Amino acid sequence: MWKEAAQITVVCVLAIQMGLIDAIGKLIHREFHVLSCPKCLVLWVSLGWHLLHSNPLLESAFVSFLSSYAALWLTMAYDYIATKYNKAYQKVTDAAEDQSGPGTDAVS
Repeated sequence: MWKEAAQITVVCVLAIQMGLIDAIGKLIHREFHVLSCPKCLVLWVSLGWHLLHSNPLLESAFVSFLSSYAALWLTMAYDYIATKYNKAYQKVTDAAEDQSGPGTDAVS
């Protein structure tokens, strides 16, 4: 039960963070308010999964709510790492532009 909950949490958070949910919404011309929230998506997918696999209601709800809370922290960790990456990438591209000089392409 816990292994599936962890897998659902990671998959849902990454699907949102990497833009899959937004891409699907644009493709079918719909906006998914509940599905674009990591906590909401994890809660409902996890609850549905556990109930469909005949787990008791109370245990399913417990695991789903804990997974939803973990999704919040996983999202914040992903955002922190993405911010660090973007800053490092900006330094690299700025250095490449400085080395190539004005008016030239930095692409090699």
